[in-house]
Amino acid sequence: KDKRGNDVRYARRREGNRDIRVDPKSTVPLTSLSSQELSQRVASLNRNRKVESKRLQRLIVKFNDYKSNTTEREVSDEMRKHMVEAANDLVDACEKQTIPERLQALIDDIMEESPHENNEPISQHDAHRFVQSLAGHLKNWVKDQQGHSSAVRFDDDAFALAFNHFLRCPASYKQMRSDDCLVRPSESLFKKLKKDIGVKGGQSFNTAILQPFVRGDNGREEDSADASAFMVDGVGLGINWSEWRSGCGSEWGEVACDEATISQGMVTNSKNNVSRGITNDFFELRRVMSNITDSDTIESMDRPATKVNQWWFRATNGRMFCVMSFFNAGSLSGDVILRQLIAVIMACEAVGSRVFLFACDAGGANQGTFKSLRGNEAIPDDMVWLDDEYIRFINPYDPSRWIYLTHCSTHNLKNMRNRVKESKADGSKCFLDANGNMISWDFVQQIYNEEQLLIDGTGTPTSGLTDKAVYPDRWSTMNAQHAKAPFAPKALFVMLAVIHRELKVSKDEAYRVVDHYKVIKELEVIKNSGMNEKAARMIGYFTTVAKRLWDLFNARCPGNLNLAGKIATFEFFAHTSEIYNLRLLKMDELITWANIKVYKEQAKKNLTYFSDLHLAMIKRRKDKKYSADWRMTGLPGCTFDILRITVSGFFGYAEYLFQLAKTSPSLPESVNRDFAVTPAQSNTSFGESFFSWVRARGLDNACSFLVAVLNTAMIDMLKNSLDHNPMYDDEDVGKVTKDANRLGIRKIVTILKRLRKVVARLIGEYNEKSEPYISSAAAFSPGAVAFAQDEEEALDFTQLTANVAAAAGPGSKPAGDGVGEEELLPSDDEAEGDEPGDEPPPPARPTSAQMGMIIIERIQEKRKLRNGFASYLLERKSFREMITVTMGQEIWPFFVSVLHDTRKLDVSEKFDTACRLIMDKLLGMSLNSVLRNSRGESYEYQLFHFLSSKEFAGICSANLPTDAMKYISAGWVFLGLELSDILQEWLVIEAKGVRMKLDPDLFNASRTLQLGPEELKSETNRFGGWAGKSCMARRSKYLGGDAEKCSKDPQYRLLDLIVCYEKDLSEDYVATKVEFALYLSNYAGEGGLSFVAEPFFDALISIMRVVSTAVTLEDFASNNSGDVWAKGKNLVSLSSNLLSDFSL
Repeated sequence: KDKRGNDVRYARRREGNRDIRVDPKSTVPLTSLSSQELSQRVASLNRNRKVESKRLQRLIVKFNDYKSNTTEREVSDEMRKHMVEAANDLVDACEKQTIPERLQALIDDIMEESPHENNEPISQHDAHRFVQSLAGHLKNWVKDQQGHSSAVRFDDDAFALAFNHFLRCPASYKQMRSDDCLVRPSESLFKKLKKDIGVKGGQSFNTAILQPFVRGDNGREEDSADASAFMVDGVGLGINWSEWRSGCGSEWGEVACDEATISQGMVTNSKNNVSRGITNDFFELRRVMSNITDSDTIESMDRPATKVNQWWFRATNGRMFCVMSFFNAGSLSGDVILRQLIAVIMACEAVGSRVFLFACDAGGANQGTFKSLRGNEAIPDDMVWLDDEYIRFINPYDPSRWIYLTHCSTHNLKNMRNRVKESKADGSKCFLDANGNMISWDFVQQIYNEEQLLIDGTGTPTSGLTDKAVYPDRWSTMNAQHAKAPFAPKALFVMLAVIHRELKVSKDEAYRVVDHYKVIKELEVIKNSGMNEKAARMIGYFTTVAKRLWDLFNARCPGNLNLAGKIATFEFFAHTSEIYNLRLLKMDELITWANIKVYKEQAKKNLTYFSDLHLAMIKRRKDKKYSADWRMTGLPGCTFDILRITVSGFFGYAEYLFQLAKTSPSLPESVNRDFAVTPAQSNTSFGESFFSWVRARGLDNACSFLVAVLNTAMIDMLKNSLDHNPMYDDEDVGKVTKDANRLGIRKIVTILKRLRKVVARLIGEYNEKSEPYISSAAAFSPGAVAFAQDEEEALDFTQLTANVAAAAGPGSKPAGDGVGEEELLPSDDEAEGDEPGDEPPPPARPTSAQMGMIIIERIQEKRKLRNGFASYLLERKSFREMITVTMGQEIWPFFVSVLHDTRKLDVSEKFDTACRLIMDKLLGMSLNSVLRNSRGESYEYQLFHFLSSKEFAGICSANLPTDAMKYISAGWVFLGLELSDILQEWLVIEAKGVRMKLDPDLFNASRTLQLGPEELKSETNRFGGWAGKSCMARRSKYLGGDAEKCSKDPQYRLLDLIVCYEKDLSEDYVATKVEFALYLSNYAGEGGLSFVAEPFFDALISIMRVVSTAVTLEDFASNNSGDVWAKGKNLVSLSSNLLSDFSL
């Protein structure tokens, strides 16, 4: 049976391999072939033999012919000679190829040998970048292996990648560098680089300084940052600047800001004693002065940063850059934003980035800023389209230009959705239209729920609504995609279908989009716009349909309140959609000079609808039926104001740009006479993209955020960041264009260093060549505060302090009339007591007004300037930065005149006179901030409007000594800002000095660190782990690095027990005693940070608690911050409680 089965199997296999067996080239033995197979095999062999025989005969004939033909033989020899030479040349060329060329050839070979089909093409740019990176790593590895580590060089991409890794986690980078076979830049180089960059919060001009180099203005490159380009001798006096006007700049656009929460970083770096992440930027002068002069608890001005207000500039062509970053501790006010705004505008304008729009979200502080910019005027309720006075303000850089205001359209749409979703049967609001019909979110929920039934029944939903869009939670509420979905055309068409079904509207009766376009295309405004059907057919369609629905409703079922509510809801959603989804958030339809009239007219109709709703809500206030609930029947007044500002402001901005483009004598390269404005400039979604990029790289803390801001000048990040932020997409961000030049981080540092060296040299020359003053000069005008040119309007210091005394109440005396600081404090005799047992009387607590008198008097009499204002200003770092950012720009002659002309004593004295007059005015404005209960305008508000006023222009043009100073008005603003900062510093210093003498204990108690539980854990592990590791290294060095001696040394062994790595810790310890942000920064345990071992943690946190309650933030912020550690050591050594813990 087995044999029979094998025979069958063999026969089947033989038959299947028949063609192989009879093939002439087959290796099957002839004896194994059957007779039939053998005959076929022999026939094939004979056939091949005959073919080869004939081929050989033809070859013999050709060979004989070749021997007999001499000419042909010579040609063949010549060809062979050339072939040999070509082969040799190819070999030589291969040997002379560069490393990148060889790598590219290797990539080509790999691509040819690829076994896969349908391969995607590799871009030439990506291949070149990859090859260059590999070639650089190869060269550096060879140099390092040969002992020439100082000769290695890194390309920009590899350097930036390593730098970003270092910023995210230095310990992780250190470990990777030691384990990786590739050569990486050293940690010391990056530490020095961070220091050289010099980025800091507040008024920093670093990114603005770089923009001319990034844009390549006039061929400006890195090498042009040379001293010879900025010579000042011979420039200044004698030049006519009376016709000075700001030019067209290099680009037009907007400034925008957004606030984000950051993870709180260390107060100080324990390795180099450098303080970072402390909020001491701009502050609200009134609040600070009130807190210092009259408060039972004094807040510290320097606190760990928890939030950052980031500013950007965005050009009309999509190019953008970070301008400034301002840290705060969660207490950002509208007045502080106002002060930030003017600094940002001046920085952008100084480098040719012209500002025509200010955009931000509608948070409480930003609304306060907008109100200040319109002069604190309330917007009338009955004004539909806002007048220009409510949506624009004077550009402080150039008073002949305007800057318009708009709130972020994306944030506004989310705000509208959040308001209306509470209007439902079980909601907290009950929105009503002008006729009293309810606008209900229940309609949206009904559509979504019905579509879920369709899905269960294998139907297809058409509205585009999702669960998160209809029932948003706290997280999905912030998602822009979910906010847009209920107002999208798809959702509106489904609403319309439901209403048509209930109204029993047939297909012939329905008002379709095609029908609408047939009507509107005949309008004159549409014809003049040149819009095609695709762009024009949806304009006003949904709101027109809503009107037709009301006509059908009144004719067929006027008593159906449920259906009336659905139509009212549809109408509300239709007007919202036409403002946001179909206009301000529709990035693919640009606004041009031709079509802006069409869009503006439709926007006015939409605003008219919301105005009717708002006015109807106000009328209900008098209706007893609604009582106190009338506010629940419509949008809040602030939301209506935000809506009007957003729409009116953006369209006003677009019209203004079109007008300038038509009339300006010259234009930037990115602007032409018929250019278009993208609706993307009405929102700040790119800010969310930026913060997403920062968070994805672990740079969202106060210590590294600012380096990330500067780092964005060399990488393209906005589009990539959307991969990490599903709440926004490309459509929300809009077009983003790349810079003309790509600057690496080292080029950035080189440019900043060179420019600052130029400034330092110019100031050095100034100090060498300046004529000395005979006597010191007072900071303010002697005996007068010049508020105006008119003598009748002048207010002297006597009157000023008398006003303060009047505010202090009966019985107080003005400063200068016998009551000063000395009479408010007890004398030495009184303090000691004349007889044993006598208790000294408590010092009389002065009122805030009395303290204001003391401060004003001290500033007037004690603040002296030794070498005049020009010399004093040039010593200030902030003024030097102003010089650096304007270097080579259109207002550079103003600072040239300061640097050159004020060397002469007579010119310098005139400059001092002008500065004193400005300081007098600023001091008078600050009076409201000194008095606690003042209801007047804030100092920041007065400063902003003063720097754009005719009064300020009159002081500067009449008193500044040279033509360059008299007529370059932008320079006046820089000067005014610096003098304002000086005055505020003096006020705070004097107020602190007075209060410290009155309440030293209270003042010092307010300055402590006051770390929370999580911050104590973080600081204990950060500092304790590093301290133990450093002591181990020092002890090992003392023992000569001998491992055996270290293992026997008691001190070294104890330190080794104190310090450990995260892998050595228990899960409970990590969960309860390792701060979460620190855990993440250590790459979830994979980094190289050292920690305090569990048995010693409680003892070390007790030490940190003692230090943190006694050491102040001012100690960390001071230049001599190294004294902090000596102070902390003394506190620990003198603490009996701590000593008892370590006593046996």
